[in-house]
Amino acid sequence: MWGNMRRTTPFSRDWGFERGVPIDRVYIDEFLTRHAADIAGHVLEVKDSTCTMRFGGERVVQAHVVDIDAHNPRATVVCDLAAPAALRGFEFDCIILTQTLHLVPDASRAVANCYAALKPGGTLLITVPVITKACDPSQDLWRFTPSGLLLVLKQACPDAAIEVGGFGNVLASISFLMGLAAHELDVGELQFDDEDYHIIAWGRVAKPLQARGQTSHRQ
Repeated sequence: MWGNMRRTTPFSRDWGFERGVPIDRVYIDEFLTRHAADIAGHVLEVKDSTCTMRFGGERVVQAHVVDIDAHNPRATVVCDLAAPAALRGFEFDCIILTQTLHLVPDASRAVANCYAALKPGGTLLITVPVITKACDPSQDLWRFTPSGLLLVLKQACPDAAIEVGGFGNVLASISFLMGLAAHELDVGELQFDDEDYHIIAWGRVAKPLQARGQTSHRQ
């Protein structure tokens, strides 16, 4: 199964997709499972609505999809998330932003735009890579730690309730970089968490029901 680990090339250059489920997907799914109750009402997701429907199910009133690519037939909103006021005029109960910010030149602006588009009481669910192969050397710009993600979120969402964390350990990280799939590790090996070797960082941003001095009603 493991083959020869003393090598300079990975078993897979596609994150392990051809071998099974990539290891980072297990952690992303775990994060969204923990916060599935947030995925309800009008939900915005990047590229497609897979996670919206998988984790939100019947709680979802309408699934919206944002993409910078106008040729994406699934996109209901076409914009650059980092453009000024990119989502002006939209209101969402939840925005799912998984494995996206490392591709955005101005990650803080993208988060601020998403936060501005949340309804009062809405939630922004984010995952970002800590350890991974490059997605595309010409487009892959950043890596985050939970502490770095927290700084971005505090700057972009100053009045929000923010939680951050991470998933991964040294064995899972080495295996992920080598392109092994999740089933090639034991459950305990995947679940063990070591903050020195996180594969992904996650953030949950909750918008207050009302701003200071204002009254608002969530619909």
